[in-house]
Amino acid sequence: MDTLNEALIAAVQKRQPLYDKSDDNYSNRVFIAKQWQEIGQEIGINDQTARKKWTTLRDYFQKTHRQLTNTKYREWDREAQEVVPVRLFALLVTPYR
Repeated sequence: MDTLNEALIAAVQKRQPLYDKSDDNYSNRVFIAKQWQEIGQEIGINDQTARKKWTTLRDYFQKTHRQLTNTKYREWDREAQEVVPVRLFALLVTPYR
C-alpha cells in the first residue's frame, strides 16, 4: 500500500463525521466539504481527488471484506490481505447489508 493511501486513511480516521452516520455533522454538507479540503491540504492533493480516492479504497475494502467473509471464498489469496490495512478500515467501514 502506498503512503498516499495510508495518509488518506489516517486523515479520514481523525475525522469521525466523514464515516460515522451517528455523528451530528455527518449530513452537514458544508462541514463535510471543509473536512475534505483540510484532508486535501494535509496530504497534498485537492479535495475532490482525496474524496474519489477514499471512495475507491472504501469500496474495494467492502468488496474484499464481503468475499473474505463469504464461505465460498474461504480459500482466498494471501496477497489480498496485504492490499488494504484491514484493521484501520474495520474501524471506519461497516459492510453493506
